[in-house]
Amino acid sequence: MRALQAGLWYRGFVHYWRSEYLAAEDLTAEAAVLAEEQGDGFEALAAKMFAGLSRANLGRPSEALADFQQALALAESNRES
Repeated sequence: MRALQAGLWYRGFVHYWRSEYLAAEDLTAEAAVLAEEQGDGFEALAAKMFAGLSRANLGRPSEALADFQQALALAESNRES
């Protein structure tokens, strides 16, 4: 599962930087779920942030804001803020 999580996250990151936001959104959102399930707070936070950035770039700011709020709550619960 760790390899799948890393693969999804890094591939989503590549899609984001290529401005392929739909693909980035799907991959980073799935990576965030896997990271949370495995207790990897840092990667879950990063994946949620890029899922939110992708949604913002797709013109869905409300969904992006919800992602950022979830990421902030996750960081606060892990004391990473």
